[in-house]
Amino acid sequence: TAGVKFVQMAGERGLFDGPVLLDAHSYNFNVGKNNTVRNGKALSVMITSDGLQLQNNSVAGRCFVYVGDNGTVFQGENMSYKDITIGTTCGAIFPQGHITNASMENIYIFRADEGIINNYWNGHETKPVERKVSLNITGLYADDCVSVPWFFKGRNMGRAEKIINITNATAGSTRGADSFYANSANKT
Repeated sequence: TAGVKFVQMAGERGLFDGPVLLDAHSYNFNVGKNNTVRNGKALSVMITSDGLQLQNNSVAGRCFVYVGDNGTVFQGENMSYKDITIGTTCGAIFPQGHITNASMENIYIFRADEGIINNYWNGHETKPVERKVSLNITGLYADDCVSVPWFFKGRNMGRAEKIINITNATAGSTRGADSFYANSANKT
């Protein structure tokens, strides 16, 4: 929709079907708890323009995002992404905070300049923070990514349990030194 900078769904039990966002100057879709966005498209080249951000009990389905920041960002519980196509100059999948019972199914990634999955806290704390992660990904397809620095990178997430299950994944080549990287939870 011309002139729309972003969509923030703050109410509950809302459905946003078929939105098209161009050149957002902030998050594209910020989907609050108990809401659904489907058939959405977000096209933006600006940094700070995350594609789909889900919160508690929210769903995104059949969406296309090509953004200048992280493709999907989420924290909370019971979030679901299904049939999402992602292109980004940052990370495609960015589970940023405390995450419980999140799922992703049939995720297609054609560009991810800063990696496929970036599981790290980039907040202002100087010490590692305790972030629990429970994420299931079924069908992660990144064959068309030409040059990706890594498949998975985790850092500064503390010692809380991290469970990320990935089944049926395919990817092209990575260019970084480490395809899978996780640093010590005790570093400051």
